[in-house]
Amino acid sequence: MRKFFLYWFPVIVWAGLIFAVSSIPNLKSELPGGWDLFLRKCAHAVEYMIFAFLILRAFSSSGRVSWIDIFFVIVLVALYAASDEIHQTVVIGRHGSLWDTGFDTLAGIVGAIFSRRILLKCADRKRKV
Repeated sequence: MRKFFLYWFPVIVWAGLIFAVSSIPNLKSELPGGWDLFLRKCAHAVEYMIFAFLILRAFSSSGRVSWIDIFFVIVLVALYAASDEIHQTVVIGRHGSLWDTGFDTLAGIVGAIFSRRILLKCADRKRKV
């Protein structure tokens, strides 16, 4: 049970946070030009990179990080991104986009690959101590 709360509970909380933010009808700011779009896309990328990190961290709780884990992380991120876009189609003032699903999945891929390196370095440090 402790392992669940340590590794999987943050994944569930983060997924809930993504869902909650997707439920907000209008996230547009008053920034000029393309800054609003740019900052929203950056936020999307960061939230899905963190999501990928948390999932990979949960998968690698045994200390190993394999490419199979990366594959499953990418699949889970892609499925959640698609479900998030479907969810946005029923939120007034929002719309779902296949483009956003791809963008979020790409951010998850980048996040998973960088996370693998981070988690492997942490595992190496633990072994040396």
